[in-house]
Amino acid sequence: MFPDPWEKKKHNKRRIINNEFLLNSYYLLKKNTILNIVTDSEIYKNFILNIIIDSKLFILKNEFIYKNSKYFTKFENKAVKSSKMIWDMKFYKK
Repeated sequence: MFPDPWEKKKHNKRRIINNEFLLNSYYLLKKNTILNIVTDSEIYKNFILNIIIDSKLFILKNEFIYKNSKYFTKFENKAVKSSKMIWDMKFYKK
């Protein structure tokens, strides 16, 4: 939940969601398992969607704007307080 977006282009290599992470996740997760990623960064959301769709290891189940009355992490609280949109993405392992 809320992986660090590293929004500056020169920092993209530090993002946790990358090809190596996806490959490791693919081998560790059972079939039909859901990989759930939540972020408040639209730039990172688009990056995640592109990298996962290009990998062809996971299928996008749904993507929706997160609306909930309960916020569990300090990052969720921070995003809500600053009126940021929160995207919740669910992917199935093929």
